[in-house]
Amino acid sequence: MFLSAIKEPVKADSKPITVVYQEEINNLRVSEADDCVKFVPTFYSAHSMLYRARSQNLPNIPKNRYDVELPQCYKETKNGENFLLHA
Repeated sequence: MFLSAIKEPVKADSKPITVVYQEEINNLRVSEADDCVKFVPTFYSAHSMLYRARSQNLPNIPKNRYDVELPQCYKETKNGENFLLHA
């Protein structure tokens, strides 16, 4: 239950996953009895699932420099001269 509920904040928020996990634990302590926190998995046991959930929303890392597409505004100076030698 906790793990399925924490996936959405991990996907939506750009904060570090450890911070999101700790915030959700603190929210659980406030809203529920402290006994519920005993049954929540540790970050170590849940971290791979949380990072996998976040990676679904992130773009792929380019494999080489040819995969990086720069807009024209980054290829020229304000005077219209070429800024990059090989673009």
